[in-house]
Amino acid sequence: MLFLAAAFVPASSQRIYNLSQDQKAEAALNLARQLASSAPFDKAVSNLGELQKLRNEDVFRSARLLVKAEMGSWRTWDDLEASILRFESALAPDLGTLADFQKELKEARAKEAEAREELAQLALRLSGNQPQDTLNLAGDWMERIAKVKPLADYLIGLEKDEAAKAPNLKAAGQAKAALDRLAQLYKSFRLSLPASPGSLFLESKLQHLGLEAQHIENQIGIRQRLDRELADIRGILGNSRNAMKVIKPLFPGKTIAESLDEQAAKARKTGGEETELLGTMLFLLYNCSALAARNHTPVRLAELRETLEERAHSLRQAGVSAAAYQAIITNGLQRLSLYYKGGIRPSTLSDLIQSLSTAGIVGAIAAK
Repeated sequence: MLFLAAAFVPASSQRIYNLSQDQKAEAALNLARQLASSAPFDKAVSNLGELQKLRNEDVFRSARLLVKAEMGSWRTWDDLEASILRFESALAPDLGTLADFQKELKEARAKEAEAREELAQLALRLSGNQPQDTLNLAGDWMERIAKVKPLADYLIGLEKDEAAKAPNLKAAGQAKAALDRLAQLYKSFRLSLPASPGSLFLESKLQHLGLEAQHIENQIGIRQRLDRELADIRGILGNSRNAMKVIKPLFPGKTIAESLDEQAAKARKTGGEETELLGTMLFLLYNCSALAARNHTPVRLAELRETLEERAHSLRQAGVSAAAYQAIITNGLQRLSLYYKGGIRPSTLSDLIQSLSTAGIVGAIAAK
């Protein structure tokens, strides 16, 4: 009898089940699971893509107006040459001397070595004396945060670029800055890690680092695209300058229209070199039209892409931060829900009392 009575006395961890509290905890947990979605941030980033399409249309629309204005000024070959010089000067801010370019590349290579070393130190830090779940998590993320190679490949492209006769100093400087930023990210992440980071904390930090590294790669991707477009423009400029050197001295004081009429008449009569020269004149006009159409457009589009990438990066970072807080809240609510699901239920308590009563009767009968 005393044994059964002792069993009835609740231990310090036992309590009476509360249905109302259980239902409230379950409702809170379900609500937290609904809120723990990245859909709002994903939608915001998707909206930026739609915004970029609209902004691109604005850029192209203004470019068409500029083309009409530029081409409307072409009356003589001098006018056309003045346009070529303006197009050339528009590229000047990105260019520099070969010595400065090589200096930037050398410094960028030093930053690359530093970034590789910091990445290796970070990998060593994550793999040393850590539990298996931490090792697995770090291993899954290492490839996503290791962004040194894309930047190194970009440097190789700059070094091999035959346009180094007019080296792209701005591109080399941006690559150096990106590698320096990457090295600092790895270092700061490694130094800020506690001795035994929890899996939830570590994953959140790795997600932030992964987004930062991806952001740097995206910025270099935008620069690479701009470099390709500017290289095309430089090629057209070179062809236009060479053609202008041939054509302009042949038609002094004449308008473009008069020169074309005169050359067309010669080509009809004699053909041969006269026809070839007429083709060169038309080719020059086509090239200058292409230059007028492109002109500042690649730079304006690149600036737009960079602005929208900054906004998208901020949204992605906010999404990761929100997800981390949501995970903490959801984890707490899961524990709370499990807590309120426990305890001695009234039905169990009734059965236990009935059992004790029955046992008491049996004991009384046995005593008689």
